[in-house]
Amino acid sequence: INAEYMGVIPSSMKLLAPCACISTLSLLAFPISYALNHSHVMRDPFALFVAGALICVLFFVASRVVLRNVISGLFTFFAFTTVIDLILALTAAKLSSLGEFYLIGGEPYLATAYGCWALAHDFVTHFPVYLYLGAYHSQRDVIGDCWTQRYTGLFWFGSMMNSMNVLFPAVFSGEMGEHTELSILMNVPFFIFPLWYGVKVLSTERPQQQQQQEQQQQQQKQQQQQQQKQQLQSGSEACASCGGGIFTKLADLICGLWFVFFIVLSFVRLFASFGSRFWPAAWWGKNIEPMLAANTYRMPALQMIVNVYWGVPLQGILAYAHWSSLFSGSTSNKKNKNSAEPTVAAWVSDVSAIVLGMFFQGQTAFLGSSLMQDAYLPSPSFVAPPPAGLMIFWLCNVAAVLVPLLSFWRVRRSDEKVHVK
Repeated sequence: INAEYMGVIPSSMKLLAPCACISTLSLLAFPISYALNHSHVMRDPFALFVAGALICVLFFVASRVVLRNVISGLFTFFAFTTVIDLILALTAAKLSSLGEFYLIGGEPYLATAYGCWALAHDFVTHFPVYLYLGAYHSQRDVIGDCWTQRYTGLFWFGSMMNSMNVLFPAVFSGEMGEHTELSILMNVPFFIFPLWYGVKVLSTERPQQQQQQEQQQQQQKQQQQQQQKQQLQSGSEACASCGGGIFTKLADLICGLWFVFFIVLSFVRLFASFGSRFWPAAWWGKNIEPMLAANTYRMPALQMIVNVYWGVPLQGILAYAHWSSLFSGSTSNKKNKNSAEPTVAAWVSDVSAIVLGMFFQGQTAFLGSSLMQDAYLPSPSFVAPPPAGLMIFWLCNVAAVLVPLLSFWRVRRSDEKVHVK
């Protein structure tokens, strides 16, 4: 496997200096938060919005000057905000008081259990992503020209779109609607830039695609010429690769079954979140996830809406890809001559990366808020999963992350079989 295919930059040691620079700039979030938290002026929502907007603009300009790249500057700014999110998450969990100024006058909905876990996920998951992408673009001002950068960007795109589509509407929903402040406008870049970056990656030609297609066609011609001569020897080689083929077939079966099941379950959970009396939704809402309809902050219900209008179409694509691979050998109805394993269409791996990012973020916030009472803003509407349905609760919500991960591994394995020479 060559380094360029795997997305390893030849001068990878040059990434260390940008990573150190991004990390150092991001740590400025602690003294800035300390200064703002001890300023009485920041208790005023308008003053907080003006100060926050100025800090964001100045920080981005400084990052742009230091790293000498606009995209790297944006990712450095995003890394800085993840450290802010860590401070806010610790404050929402009552482990620190450094971010109280923002939870009071900025975005109070972040003080909920769902907001706390979304903030924690943002730091733990997105901070390494911003380090890599920021350092990468400081060296190469190109989007989507290597596999690692492509899939990291798509994973982040899926994660951010899920987060913004849940948290932003939550500002105007439920009990939080009366606490809407101007500071919510600072979330606009977190929706626009990931959307632009994801679309840019998807519209960029896949790395080495033309060269790989030409090499594949040449190899297929050579194999066809030698096919008759190798018939006697191919039996033992097929047996040697049989184990891998069976394993990928099993992965296709598991993923295909799960995505079909979860599509149906997504609708059931959506109906349950709105108190439907349809018996599957009523049973699920009463015995497995009563927090869907009981939570007055409406964030779990908003997550179920996102799972349906965005997750269902994407999971439908993956379900079709896995079932097609299982029964016909390829989603494009072609067989890979280089392997006994079936292959899937190359673009399916892009969808799989987006779905993985989406469910990793959504399930982290949903599971955390379902099992933990709000520490900063205790809610009388908190309902824990019933003990009788706890096993089903854990199985379904953990599988909602593990199966997309298995799906991504499966389609990436197919990509490697087709493209790695």
